Amino acid sequence: MKKTEVRKEYKFIESEKSEADHLFHIRNNYNTLYPSRNIQSLYFDTIDLRIYKDSLINDIDKFKVRFRQYDKNKKITQEVKINSSSGRYKLVENTKYKSLNEIDSYTYRSLSLYPAVKISFHREYYFLGNARVTIDTNLKSKINKFLNPTEPVYFSPKRIIEYKLKDSFSEESNNLTKKLFIDDSLSIEDKLYKGSESFSKYTYSISKLIQNND
Repeated sequence: MKKTEVRKEYKFIESEKSEADHLFHIRNNYNTLYPSRNIQSLYFDTIDLRIYKDSLINDIDKFKVRFRQYDKNKKITQEVKINSSSGRYKLVENTKYKSLNEIDSYTYRSLSLYPAVKISFHREYYFLGNARVTIDTNLKSKINKFLNPTEPVYFSPKRIIEYKLKDSFSEESNNLTKKLFIDDSLSIEDKLYKGSESFSKYTYSISKLIQNND
């Protein structure tokens, strides 16, 4: 089954000890939404990394393609994240794959895509009111052999905090994109503790792996 999710999202990237107070605040004052778990994502790109390069120069009209597995031996979903002029969307579809290693190519928007980097991390889930918060740590990235035969690995000290609406909505909801910005019940901005940042695990990982192996 395929579904489209429309969400508000705000990301905060922490790497300094001075930011530990906010992590402590979330872990001790927010409610646990789900048990924490390990996540693996396999991101796809063209041979010449067109998706990665487009993400560096475009603020909108860009997308990312990945296959994701929540904990080992769990189902694998195919996900396309789209950032367009009308908002941010995520297309999600269940697959029959048992392992990410089974997936060797994929076609999207007439582009031939191949596994570019596998990213794993640990995620904690919290909520308070209508805000859902995730904390991602232990970020590990491994580039695919078609980009570098030695398949180097990068370990990141960054901790990614993301605020979202607690509920996800289908694209079929009436005027949902407009509703997100005018309905107070869907507001989570009052829970943000500083200005949000733009961050992509895929773009960040590729840049680090390429940089470290020039």
